[in-house]
Amino acid sequence: MIEAVAKIGEYSLQKEGKNPDTEEGLIDILAQPINSTDAYKHVITIEVDISEKPAFKRVGLDELDEKKRTRYLYRKGSSRGTDVTPIALITKPERTFPNKIMNWLNRDYSNPLFELAPDEVTFLNAIKETIEENRESILDEIGRKVNGLTSKEKAVLSLKFLRETESLYLGDLSLFKKIFRIEALAQFSSSNGVKSVSANKLCSICTEKSDEVYGFVAPWAFYTVDKPGFVTGGGFNQAEAWRCNPICRRCALQLMEGKTWLDYYSTFKFYGLQYLLIPRPLLPGVEVYNIVEKYYEKSKGKTETLKLSARYSKLLDAREREVLKELGDQNAFNCDILVFEKLNNAFRILSLIEGVFPSRLKELFDAKNRTEEKLRSGFNVLFTDQTTKAQFEFNFGSFWYFFGKEKYEPDMSGYFLDLVGRIFQGQKVSYPLILWGVMEKIRNIFGKNYKEKHPTREATLKAWASLIYLQELGILNEYSSSVHNELNEGMICLDADEKVKVAEEFFGKYPEFFDTDDKKATFLVGSLCQLVMNIQWNDGKRPPPFMAKLQGLRLDQKRVQSLLPEVENKFREYEKTYYRGLERLASEYFVKAKPIWKMSRDEVSFYFVTGMNLSCMFGE
Repeated sequence: MIEAVAKIGEYSLQKEGKNPDTEEGLIDILAQPINSTDAYKHVITIEVDISEKPAFKRVGLDELDEKKRTRYLYRKGSSRGTDVTPIALITKPERTFPNKIMNWLNRDYSNPLFELAPDEVTFLNAIKETIEENRESILDEIGRKVNGLTSKEKAVLSLKFLRETESLYLGDLSLFKKIFRIEALAQFSSSNGVKSVSANKLCSICTEKSDEVYGFVAPWAFYTVDKPGFVTGGGFNQAEAWRCNPICRRCALQLMEGKTWLDYYSTFKFYGLQYLLIPRPLLPGVEVYNIVEKYYEKSKGKTETLKLSARYSKLLDAREREVLKELGDQNAFNCDILVFEKLNNAFRILSLIEGVFPSRLKELFDAKNRTEEKLRSGFNVLFTDQTTKAQFEFNFGSFWYFFGKEKYEPDMSGYFLDLVGRIFQGQKVSYPLILWGVMEKIRNIFGKNYKEKHPTREATLKAWASLIYLQELGILNEYSSSVHNELNEGMICLDADEKVKVAEEFFGKYPEFFDTDDKKATFLVGSLCQLVMNIQWNDGKRPPPFMAKLQGLRLDQKRVQSLLPEVENKFREYEKTYYRGLERLASEYFVKAKPIWKMSRDEVSFYFVTGMNLSCMFGE
């Protein structure tokens, strides 16, 4: 994966015309964007007049302009120390000003490591003195500026300089550019006062011998050797960290540029998580990076309006921009999908899906289309209007619905990420596990929403969408679709009953799921139970009495079989005789089913609740 990021960086450097061998090119690569979260909209400036001797002038407020990235000269440093230059994201003024600005000025710049001339050191000391003299008034004014912002706005704090009619940021002065270059490059080889560098060694990325290789090159914080115990191959000695992952300067810069490109063009959101899509061309000259760039521009409305047509069909997330469908029409590359979360300064990898080819992406979208066709064909009775149809357009949100992270519910996102990885890589998915997650959700909804007439209808439809999709991909494991009970010719001779026709037509649309008679019987009993409860419905003022017989949808063979005579009895009490065809059909399936069912409790409950939610096929 790291090699792929470096290749992206190499592409971006060539495209943008950035030369890492020049000072300007180096600064362009290493200067980080400030407004990565779109929250930072202002720069609070500590302005110093340097026309003659440096003298504090005022605290100003500028609008943040990302076009001035190389002038701001921002690069994050240690979380406990200063940043690379005296510009920092404001958390609290009383912390940011002394810890990030004053502490930066208090360093000893006469140290030869900084390569500063005596007059440059004198200049920095004079800036420090004038700011120190006005420390209290500066801090008070910074606080007032921060308090004047809205709750959704944030600001950065930076030194700024006035020289006659000029307004100068840090990147406009050669002194600060020199310090920035030295400090930024030092991050590759130094950490917490320890230096890890070696000469004339092979780089682990380009595999060429380099004058120097470094041990602390880490575009993301998932790789860290900031503690001795994290260093292998060198006796747990941090200075030997280069042995674990030796990287030369050119490759280190390519990694930084590659990270910037991925953060900007190829970071996507889905269901509260984030993922990086890392393309890997397999042949020289294959244009895949520019496809991602063009899609980003379209999705942001910078080149044309992005239309949610088949061309831009979504799978991982129906709400956010997603380039997977576009890539599925290409060739000669594969891609990695890295799912991550950021916790403070840590970058935590949640899942890494490697080597996904365009052909696989096409299979995933083709299966999505077939799934939606089957849903509309068999469950069309639930589609009452356009809004409902759009609501149940299939995407991975159906899986997240059952295996996600919801407030006041157990965190099941680990199952979701494992499921997504298996789908992308074509690995088998456990049918019992899917049913377990489905029924946990449905039982929870059923127990909490008894005042609603059909509380589990949406959940049931999402469950069927998920199962059909996995079946279409051929990865639903431990599902006994090969077991079929042959009906004797002429056994079911109830064609005159329209409701029976509806039931048999529905079973015929999903033969791979209704492949045994016990499943059909369970479905029908579920429908009949819901039809009884519809009769008992009292505008939600109290639950229908028959609901108590469903045992919170924790059902098994014995309970389902016992429910059929109870349902028949209720229909007789209410003098409702128009469901006798379904009653007879359920009885026929019970007779033909094997004496001992192979279905688990979850599977029995799932087919039962499906029947409940589709009872509208037979009338209300």
